[in-house]
Amino acid sequence: MPTSVIVTCAPTGGIHIPSMSPHVPTTPAGIATVSIQTAEAGASILQLYARDPETGKPGYRQELFAQVLPAIKKSTDAVIKVSAASGLGMSIGGRLLAASTAGPEMANLNMGSMNFGVFPMLRRYTGFQYAWVRPCWK
Repeated sequence: MPTSVIVTCAPTGGIHIPSMSPHVPTTPAGIATVSIQTAEAGASILQLYARDPETGKPGYRQELFAQVLPAIKKSTDAVIKVSAASGLGMSIGGRLLAASTAGPEMANLNMGSMNFGVFPMLRRYTGFQYAWVRPCWK
């Protein structure tokens, strides 16, 4: 019997940081390119997190999404899902900003403590690419 599979991919990840992999895109062009490649590889839902292109920090400013979403929408029919799930150090209002202004087809908002339990994983890393990381991951 045929089985349908829906693949969701978060090309930038919400919890992963550029220090963990050189493959985490941080610029709008990089995020758009990787998202399109992900859709071409079979993902039908793209869970997007924008990042500040200068610091790599997850961000939800409308102008960041405005630079990413048009290229993705033009190049793929994947469902765009703007995530407000993470946001280390962000207020709920900040986390909701992109989902409420960017016009995604889907959005999510996780409520609660957002305790990701990444602390054992952090022992693998001795240095961080950006200064904002250590205070968020202590």
